[in-house]
Amino acid sequence: MLAIGLVVPSACSRSGYDAWLSHDGGPPGREADSATGSGGGADGDAGGQTGADGDAEVSVSPGGEFLWSLAMPSMTNQTYAKGLAIGGDGRVVIAGMLQQTVDFLSDELTSAGSPDIFVATYSAAGVPEWAKRWGDIDVQEAEGLAVDPDGNIVFVARFSGTLDLGPGRAYPATDEDAAVVNLDPAGSVRWAVHLEAGDVNSATAVATDSAGNVFVGGMVAQAIDFGGGTVSISGQTFYLVSYDSTGAYRWVMLVPTGGGELARIAVDGAGYPSFGGRFVTSIDLGGGPIASAGSHDLFVGRADDDGGLLWADTIGSTSLDDLDNLTVSNTGETYWAATFVSTLTVGATELSPVGSIDIALAGYAATGEVLWATSYGGSGSDIPAGLDYRMGALHMVGSSTEGIDFGDTAVGPGIFLATFASSDGRHLAARAWSTSGVLVREVALSNDAAIVLTGSFTDTLDFGGPILTSVGQSDPFLLKLTLE
Repeated sequence: MLAIGLVVPSACSRSGYDAWLSHDGGPPGREADSATGSGGGADGDAGGQTGADGDAEVSVSPGGEFLWSLAMPSMTNQTYAKGLAIGGDGRVVIAGMLQQTVDFLSDELTSAGSPDIFVATYSAAGVPEWAKRWGDIDVQEAEGLAVDPDGNIVFVARFSGTLDLGPGRAYPATDEDAAVVNLDPAGSVRWAVHLEAGDVNSATAVATDSAGNVFVGGMVAQAIDFGGGTVSISGQTFYLVSYDSTGAYRWVMLVPTGGGELARIAVDGAGYPSFGGRFVTSIDLGGGPIASAGSHDLFVGRADDDGGLLWADTIGSTSLDDLDNLTVSNTGETYWAATFVSTLTVGATELSPVGSIDIALAGYAATGEVLWATSYGGSGSDIPAGLDYRMGALHMVGSSTEGIDFGDTAVGPGIFLATFASSDGRHLAARAWSTSGVLVREVALSNDAAIVLTGSFTDTLDFGGPILTSVGQSDPFLLKLTLE
């Protein structure tokens, strides 16, 4: 078993990172906390001046200091978290795929054959609580994760074979099916929905709102019953479906497409979901089919609490574009981060890459107007792993192969933490850690003004605290850093 780092440094340690850069002042932003479903948020008032739009001026102070880290010994490279969520009490939950034997530090789990589903929880201080697994000899994987206000855990999964969740809850797959599973804080199944379409279908994103309602996104290609009766489907179709806190069906929105993925959902304070992803060939968001400009284009939209589409936008270049992250403010502004390799037009702004893969960042009003769009990159590949909103600022974690230029400064290469003004996307602060063999997969904010990262690493993990060493091909990890 590997050591768990639970060290709060008394002074800034420069070991393991390249640079820390901070700028005076801060962005005009709202006092609302992050919306439910986008990784958690933090309450509190923002001091400073009031901007022209009546919002408070939010200051950005140095962050990224090590709080704790832990690693889960794994003998393969096929165990990692695909979902990360933080409860209101700071509890950290991860879910994903488990192969062979992995020590989650509270429980040692062994898969039944092909990858199994796992869910594991840790306290706000990084203390392991429990870990559970579901699966048989076929493939079962958790694809997304959320925590509701009562601490209940919701994950979406894809599976073949039979997903056995306990007495009365064994679901045989027709081909490759999807499921929505709700657990209580102790890990017992509260309710589950089997999404069976007679063909391959997926559930790839999940979020909750302040009332405990659940929102699930994915893709289906044949007739399916989401809980409100069989729905006819003609060809590949994105869906956004909602259930209440007991698992009762509420509504579904369908979006015909030529392929792709509905990758992200985030819900604002009114219970309105924003969603986004990538599409191939075409997409119909209510006004007729829109052809993609290249191999992959982006789409983003917002629905009301009854599933009615409020607005939608498509963005694409002649090459491959991929929406990686999406978050919302409590009042409905939507922000996304994407990767692009050719000139990309967002609203009236034309973005041009400077490296092989750059990051596009954009903000939309609650009514769908593009507020701003900007891009950042270096000479290599720059990938956003997570984006979250908190009190007028956007916080991004990503990776850079050659270093990333934020306009006023450059950091990296390695893993970076950067902050931007939600009002216009301008860069406020950045920090980068020199890393090798570290892959960050998901990021979430906690109520104690900290940020949690999960992913996998080979060799060592060094972010300024105790250095952790992997014992297998690639070990899953959790890392908590200060945000401010």
